[in-house]
Amino acid sequence: MANFENPEEYLEQLVGEYEPIKKDKVDIFSFGDAIDHGIYVIDENGIITHANKQYQKLTGMWEKEYLGKPVAPILSKFFHNSRAVATESLKTGKKLAGLSRPRRTDCELLVTSLPIKDDRDKTTMVITVLQDVTEEIKLQKKFDKNLEKTEQYEQELNYYRTKEAETSVILGSSPGMDVLKNLIVQIAPVDTTILLTGETGTGKEIISREIHNRSPRAEKPYIAVNCAAIPESLIESELFGYEKGAFTGAINQKKAGYFETANKGTLLLDEIGEIPLNLQSKLLRVLQEKEITRIGGTKPTPLDIRIIAATNKNLKKEVKEGRFRKDLYFRLCVIPLHIPPLRERTADIPSLAEKFLSLYNKKHNTEKYFSQTAVELFKQYDWPGNVRELENIVERLIVISRSNEISEIEVSAVIGPELISDSVLPEQNMDLKTAVANLEKRMIEKALKETGSSYDAAEILGIDQSTVIRKAQKLGISGW
Repeated sequence: MANFENPEEYLEQLVGEYEPIKKDKVDIFSFGDAIDHGIYVIDENGIITHANKQYQKLTGMWEKEYLGKPVAPILSKFFHNSRAVATESLKTGKKLAGLSRPRRTDCELLVTSLPIKDDRDKTTMVITVLQDVTEEIKLQKKFDKNLEKTEQYEQELNYYRTKEAETSVILGSSPGMDVLKNLIVQIAPVDTTILLTGETGTGKEIISREIHNRSPRAEKPYIAVNCAAIPESLIESELFGYEKGAFTGAINQKKAGYFETANKGTLLLDEIGEIPLNLQSKLLRVLQEKEITRIGGTKPTPLDIRIIAATNKNLKKEVKEGRFRKDLYFRLCVIPLHIPPLRERTADIPSLAEKFLSLYNKKHNTEKYFSQTAVELFKQYDWPGNVRELENIVERLIVISRSNEISEIEVSAVIGPELISDSVLPEQNMDLKTAVANLEKRMIEKALKETGSSYDAAEILGIDQSTVIRKAQKLGISGW
């Protein structure tokens, strides 16, 4: 209640200005009807002697129901379990306050009583002010409820952050990944700008989040922005925010940009090479000055933020060709980290495949596993989409596989039969025609035995059902 208007000061000012009221000779309610608050007076016997019109409006009572009558039974009859601050103030000689709710109007009232004493320090009357705080109470309850929800969400967020920090382990033991992991441990606590480079799908966002989780800012916001996904016409307003009326569509609203949202934490500017040249100078200024000014605004907001930029482009080449500012490049490239493509670290493929297998087995409530030859087949593929492609293919295999074992046949149907390695060929040292026929027979035979259906086998092999039957007859496959 500390935010409400102070009724005690109001009463003291009222009594000070109209001193004759102490002698009960002046009717202050000749002017009191113009006051927004309800006011009533009780004498030394607890009888209500005066009340203004606002008192009637707030309580819903008629004058004949309270005037000249004891206040105690009136409070009991016309109010919901209200604290009798007027009678308490009369007995104790102290200023008192409390909340009250009339039965007829059902509004929330802040009631404040002030005793008036004579020269012998005896209380001769009590003035009570009633202030309608219904809306304030509603707002307070709403605020308390939102605060409770916010605290709950914060607890949940901290829980998931903790779980993520525990499980966010960058898999891989290839030389390139070992170097990268050691660098992350070394640079994460150092609050400096980082530039992540690597092909699409190599896991730049995962690396960025790992750096954030290991940094002193781990409990602060982490915001990832894909600059390539924001239309060029909106990227400035999304990054820097805007004030009301800054442009068409912003007349009745204002918005904080990603920089402000990530303040005190970490901001990942993914696909930084897609930032338009005309905005690069403004971005450079933000990095240099450590402050942001919204579009249409005049007051800068200080920033305490760590910037991590990521790109699949060769920014040095972009600089030479005039598509990226040289000074911005050097401002971003304080600590460069290159993430090698998956084809250059084939030793990491089995562990990554197993990680995604476990993840999507849990998601789809399955218990599937890879055959040894299926894992070997993964290592023969170039993975142009890198880790992201591997993750997508593992989920697809879990969904389409007819048995718990995911075989090399199913893998080859997804990533291409031409990628079958020598390790899965039925025999060695034979002519191409025989080798193809043997492999074709083996794949069709296994698909038919695993599924028991020519339709399902055709789906796995990626051919027509009639082709499966025709080839099975031609290759002498039976008993399925």
